[in-house]
Amino acid sequence: MQTPVARTTFYEYYDNLGTLKAEIEDELIGGILKIAKATAGGSFVEMNLNVFFAQTLDYIKSHWEENYAFLVAQPNLAYIAKWKDAIKYHFRLRFPEKDAVPNRGLIMEVIASAVIGAYTYVLVGDYYVPDLKLPEERRPIGHWGRLHQSYLKLHRPMLYNELILSGSLHTVVADLNEQAADRLDLIIRQMMKAEGVTEAMKAENQMLWVQSMNSIRCRAEEIIKTELIYC
Repeated sequence: MQTPVARTTFYEYYDNLGTLKAEIEDELIGGILKIAKATAGGSFVEMNLNVFFAQTLDYIKSHWEENYAFLVAQPNLAYIAKWKDAIKYHFRLRFPEKDAVPNRGLIMEVIASAVIGAYTYVLVGDYYVPDLKLPEERRPIGHWGRLHQSYLKLHRPMLYNELILSGSLHTVVADLNEQAADRLDLIIRQMMKAEGVTEAMKAENQMLWVQSMNSIRCRAEEIIKTELIYC
């Protein structure tokens, strides 16, 4: 039997995972920037682009797993955006005369996308591509799972995106839905006992029993929302 992990601990793990991912992104981009600086030798205008592209390709190959994960398996928009910014920065240094060209921003965006697309092709075309699949999860997420998913999307977008990219969002909300349903059932039974809402009451005064049960359920659901859903 597995020991359940508190959701606060679980979410702290994903917050830490987000920080780790950002550090990996910055380290990878930093490696490319170092190559550019070394290749330029103090003058980006005179940089040998063939040498730069070749060394960058070797660098990407030496960090194949990270780049494959960020560019192919589960495209990392933050990493791609950082890389595009670096390409555009070097483009401005390499071709300062292009600053006056109309639609310069669009042109640099196209060039940056093309460069990253070419390196991505190398990752897919020249190497064995593993058969990566997201874990299959067939359990329904239910009412409580949908509420918590909406809450994460609106109020904890970074965590929400991490769960999506890791393929674990469905599992997390499905687990929570089951946990919430069990907790709700327990709270209702405890309240019924404490307030004397019994089968005898149901037989003697069905209207009072229905009113009491509705009140208990409403209060129990508010407890679930506070304890498990909106947090």
